[in-house]
Order: sequence, then C-alpha cells, then structure tokens
Amino acid sequence: MAQESHHPNNCPAWVLIAVALFAILLRAIGYDGLAVSDDMGYAHFADRIATGLFRLEHHHYAIRFGMTAPVALLYSLFGMHEWTTALYPLAASVAASVLLAAIGCRIGGPMAGLFSGLLLASLPMEALYGGMLVPEAVLQAVLLAAALLYVMADQRSSPLLAGLSGVAFGLAFLVKEPAVFVLAAFVLFGLLQRRYRLAIALAAGAALVAGTEFALFYWATGDPFFIHSAMKVHNAGMARWAQTLDLPYRLFKYYPRILLVPSSFVGLHGLIATGAALYGVFRWRKPAYALLILWAVIPYLYLNFGSSSFREFVPLPAAHRYLLVTFPPLLLLAGLGLAGVAARGRGWLPAVGLVMAFACAAGVWGVLDMKAQHEGRRTTAALKAFVQEAEAGGQSLCLAPGTSYYWKMAVRVWSPERLGCEGDRVLYLTEDDQLMPVRGRTPVKRTFQPVTAR
Repeated sequence: MAQESHHPNNCPAWVLIAVALFAILLRAIGYDGLAVSDDMGYAHFADRIATGLFRLEHHHYAIRFGMTAPVALLYSLFGMHEWTTALYPLAASVAASVLLAAIGCRIGGPMAGLFSGLLLASLPMEALYGGMLVPEAVLQAVLLAAALLYVMADQRSSPLLAGLSGVAFGLAFLVKEPAVFVLAAFVLFGLLQRRYRLAIALAAGAALVAGTEFALFYWATGDPFFIHSAMKVHNAGMARWAQTLDLPYRLFKYYPRILLVPSSFVGLHGLIATGAALYGVFRWRKPAYALLILWAVIPYLYLNFGSSSFREFVPLPAAHRYLLVTFPPLLLLAGLGLAGVAARGRGWLPAVGLVMAFACAAGVWGVLDMKAQHEGRRTTAALKAFVQEAEAGGQSLCLAPGTSYYWKMAVRVWSPERLGCEGDRVLYLTEDDQLMPVRGRTPVKRTFQPVTAR
C-alpha cells in the first residue's frame, strides 16, 4: 500500500473541518437524551469507579473499561449529569467521521477523504447512537484511530507506528470484544503483503494491552481470564434467547436486509456500502482495496455467523447498531470510487454531487425518523416527567422494588437529590403491564439501596 499511495500527506484542514461540522450538526439533530437502557448500565459502573466503590462483577458492562473509565473521569471532575454521560460517545462519534476522512485522504486524496467522512457522518444509526453511552460509537473512533496509525505505518514502513496501532486495537478491545476481529484483518493483511515486521509489531502492541488486562484481572481476582468467566453469565442468557430464534432468518436474512433495504437506520448507505464492496472485490489486487475488503468481511462473518459459546453454537445477538463496525471500510471504498469518478472530468462532478446529496439527505431523514420512533422514548419521557414533577413539588421520588435499575440510574443522573423513599413528601412510582412508569398506589416501605447489576 505504501508504494501505491500518492497521497501520503495529511488531509487539508478544510476537509476535516467540513466533516466535523456536518457530524456535529447531525448529532445535535439526533440527540434525544438518555436512552435509559444499556447506557445506564455503563453509567452505573462508571459511577462506581468514580466513587471508589467499584468491584469486578460477572457482567459484561463491568469489564468494558474502555466504556466506563473515561466516563468515570468525567463524573469525578464534573459530577454525574446527563451531559457528562453523553459527552464521551458524542465526541467519539464526531471523531470517528474525522478519522475516516483522514484515512481516506491518505489512501485516495482529499476528495476521497471528504466523501468517506461525510458518508459516515450522515449514517443515521451512527449519528443517533453517537449520543448514547453504548459501545458502538466509541468503538468506531478507537478502531479508526488504530487504522489510521496502521496506514501511516504502512506508508512509512514504521514498526513503531504499527506497534502504536496495535496498542490502539488493544484499547478498542476494552470497549467491545469484536475489535479483535478487526485487528485480525489488519494482521492478516500485513502477512499477505509480506510486511512481517509491521504485522508482528501490530500484534505485539495489542498483546501488550491484553497482557496488562490479564495481569490486572489476576491481581484483582486470581483469575487472569476473568473476562471469559464474566461473559459466561451473558452467554447463558444468550443460550435461552437462541432457543426462541428463527435461525435461518437470523443467519441469512437479518443483516443482508439491513444492507440491501433502505431504512431509517441506514438510509441509502447500506446500498452504497454493498455497491462499494462489489467495487472493492473487482479491485482486490490493489493493496488498499484488499485491506478494506478484509476489514469489512472478517468482522461481518463473526457478527453474522459467530457463536457466543465455544461448547455449542449460540448465535450472537443481532441488532442494527452491531453492524456499525463494518461500515467504515465500505464507506471508504465508496469514497474512493466516487472520488475516482469525479476525477474523470467536470462533467462527472454533478453526478457525484447528486449521489452525495441524496445520501446525506437520506441520512438526515433517517436520523429524524429514528429519533421519533426510537424504542423506549415514551418510557424515558414519562420517567423524566415524573422527575420534573418531583422537583417542582419538592418531593422525593421512590421507585418500587422490581422496577428497572436503569430507571434508578436515570433518576440519579437527572436529579440525584430526589431519589429516596423517606420523608412525608414522596412520589411513589411503579411499572404498569406495559413497563411504563406510573404512580404507585401504596407506599413502598423501604429505603433505596444502591443499584447492583443483574
């Protein structure tokens, strides 16, 4: 790839600024506050770290330190608020689009960088989930930082940069485990290109982070592979879920439909990504295209056909946002292809501009539609309304036993001084049969206890 590239310099500032501003605009449009779901699980453990109460637990939230530690730092510095909960994923999501533009510039020039960055910035689910404390947006940014370091290492034949890239891949693993399959794609690419020093340095950097994590687990629990035992609890739940699954649909239709059918989740980006993949296959012999295809295909195969258990086949849970990790290389391929078309002459520029305009417009529509229909939005709005009522009336807010611990964390984030069951002025909440917060009919005779993960 180093020999092929004619664009070894950094991106022009205007490309990075344009991508960053567009990404910020869409995330501002798409931001919808707390999701009161997985985000509260990560917020719980971040709060535990910030207050010095953290203990390792057999829960996948507890071992993803790439998610919890940075938020804990924000909580320690500025307190637990909605903005300190959302700032980390928002910043990471904007950074991901800028990093993709920088990679595109190095591989294919400024126009390729601009197109790639704008496509990722306007990917609807990237913009929406960028405002939630869930791993996908953060994972995207760390993986793209690692990828940029590797592209620089390849162009400069620098084992040092390759080692730093490996460290970044290791840190990405601390955000979410599928990062290891992106790392595998880059190591395999290095081996196929006979860049053995780079491949070894890359693997060594990742191994350094993994070894440090295993050592810390051993120090804390006596089990260096605590992450494996922690995931067993999660996998047990997945095994029960898999028993009710339509397996053929899950394996052969679910993710392909996301890519091939335009929707508010992916806009037109799924079709663009699929077309880009075919374009990349035909140019497989060019090293840059080979890297991007490996980067997309290996994680996709794991997400689609991988198992949650080594002992039996338990399909991985499937969701639109889990597929986000495969989009950056495909959108890079799209950016390279569009830049190549635009370079043919001025007559082609309107056609390329039209494609980008339609893609970005579909992305804006998708963000607005997802925001309006987001699962759990009614529940979150109702819960926040009760919090505001308690604040206006000077009441404590008491949640009945059995209500979601996500609700308790959300109340702590919004108005921690209101959470409690003592005193004469108490607003009691419970769940109705649709899992919506409603007023409790009878007082709850207990004092609020700290939240523990299920």
